[in-house]
Amino acid sequence: MTRSPNAMIRVVGETWGTLSKGGASLVAVIAVFLLPPPKNLAASGSGGVQPAPYAAFLVAVLLGFLMLLMNRWKLPTHAIRWACVSAGLLVLSVAIVFAYSGALVSVATTYDGEQVIVGSVYTTNGLNYMRKHPSASREQVVEDADGGVEDVWTSESIAANSRLVLALYLGVFLSAATAVVSLLQAIHCEFGAQGSEGRDVAVRRQRQTE
Repeated sequence: MTRSPNAMIRVVGETWGTLSKGGASLVAVIAVFLLPPPKNLAASGSGGVQPAPYAAFLVAVLLGFLMLLMNRWKLPTHAIRWACVSAGLLVLSVAIVFAYSGALVSVATTYDGEQVIVGSVYTTNGLNYMRKHPSASREQVVEDADGGVEDVWTSESIAANSRLVLALYLGVFLSAATAVVSLLQAIHCEFGAQGSEGRDVAVRRQRQTE
């Protein structure tokens, strides 16, 4: 039976609603222990992308792909595969978290109580300032520039650092979310699938005795 376009749109909408809620929930859980992105990340080289909402969108899409795999690989024999995937991605997630934290130390500083991304190449104004204050910290430089990092570092270098931080930030969410979902699927395959098989066997035996 062929579904009407309106019915298909309704199903797609309901499915996306479920995926988006799941993605938002996972992002909220992961964000609890992850340092927030710098204040100027969305405006300095990430194409205007808001990091947290975009992470939720990517995780929702990822959940859709995982659901396809979970429907195909759902037997008890698949539990070890999902467990290995989860373990591998957990290690990867931890590595990306350290890389993300290291990137913030290297390319960001604090201004007005929030982190901002700086560049790696000075502008003419930045060079002149550093000649006069060679020992000034990045925080002091940004403070004296009233938060105008573009006056001190080139926009290209700020954009390059922003892309690095954004990639690592999104990588944490994608790897951690996949690790969590894979672990849940491994548990389901090992215990839930066995229970389902047992119920199916019991139903078949009951029908045979009737």
